[in-house]
Amino acid sequence: MLVRIGFRLVAFSASDDELAEDKKNMGLIAAGLVVLIFSDTLIRKVLYKVDSPVDGAVSADLPQAMKELVGFINLIVTFVGPIALITLVAGGVMYAASGVNEELQAKAKKMIGVSLGGIILIYGAFAIVNTFIVGRF
Repeated sequence: MLVRIGFRLVAFSASDDELAEDKKNMGLIAAGLVVLIFSDTLIRKVLYKVDSPVDGAVSADLPQAMKELVGFINLIVTFVGPIALITLVAGGVMYAASGVNEELQAKAKKMIGVSLGGIILIYGAFAIVNTFIVGRF
């Protein structure tokens, strides 16, 4: 379906309504694929966390609330960490490509600042949880 819609967008010059509908469908398909990719992590790490000696993310003697906190932080790091890194790279590319356009430079600086703040917050929480709660880093 995604390939068919992409082919229609590239090959045919349809009306604006058809293009808007194809773009909407492509976005919905992409969102569905993202949900499908991350659903395995959500199910295995948060909903049905299985303690195994190979995984080592959560020890068996922790209370249930601590296990859920560790699973939640691991889930957030899995999803938001890469997004923040991609946003940081996109901000750097935007800043480098902005040239003399002050508006784009300001937008790129804001993207870089927010991305760095997010990265520090996300991985700081991950480090605190894994150091103090789980006892490993």
